[in-house]
Amino acid sequence: MAAGSENPNTAPTDDALHQSALAGGWETLGAIGADVAATGLAYDPSRDVIFAVAPQDVGKDQLVTLDPATGAKTGTVATLSHEGLTALTYDPAGDRLFAIHADAEIFGNPWNCGSDPVCVSTLLEIDPDDGTTTVYGELNALIVGGAVQGLAWDSTAGVLYGSTAAGLFTIGLSCGGGACSDTSQVDNAYRKPSSLTYDPDTDTLYRQGTMSSRTEIDVIDPGTGDIETLIGVDGFTAGGLAVIPVPEPQRWLMLSSGLAMLTLLARRRIRH
Repeated sequence: MAAGSENPNTAPTDDALHQSALAGGWETLGAIGADVAATGLAYDPSRDVIFAVAPQDVGKDQLVTLDPATGAKTGTVATLSHEGLTALTYDPAGDRLFAIHADAEIFGNPWNCGSDPVCVSTLLEIDPDDGTTTVYGELNALIVGGAVQGLAWDSTAGVLYGSTAAGLFTIGLSCGGGACSDTSQVDNAYRKPSSLTYDPDTDTLYRQGTMSSRTEIDVIDPGTGDIETLIGVDGFTAGGLAVIPVPEPQRWLMLSSGLAMLTLLARRRIRH
């Protein structure tokens, strides 16, 4: 997740963190790399890399790879054909990445947004080998209630989830007429900004986002929709979230066993 110095909306998401999926404790790993402020993470177990999207000065976002153990940038896949990407997730069966492009207009008309500065989300598919993008369509803004800030692919059920300030939604991939109107609300928990990931080993969704000036972890059962809030911590910007296997269990005793979530923190020390 991305951290902001007691400000959950502005800090750059440029540091890597291992965080316990069981207890919420974390360990800051350090900087991701120069000019990499990731806005979405996705772990690919077949390549054993974390994909990340990050804005660049050239006006287009980049797709980069990170080391799962250190969070450091290991390479650049491509400069993408879009900017303003806010979320990323990986579908292992289809070997594809899904991403969200946030925009301040609906079907080309900014007047449709009203007072919301970023009111619509466009669903994209990205080829993890060369960064080629395919546009599915714009999500129904009236249902979604703002830009999607987190994505998670439920590989058990084959369902795409998105998190917004208005809660958790399922997103259908049948986008006729350039619009993805097949969305269904799961909950209305306010988390802004928020990030999302899915753990196939436990069939669990994790959502990290800001509520009342502090960032919390929601553990969600996608089958029942039940939510348990794991921990409340200082307020910081939620950027990307990805579930990864713990490579050396003895090293992570402080984080408990099982899985760790790689998240993002701005460069500051936070009380554990």
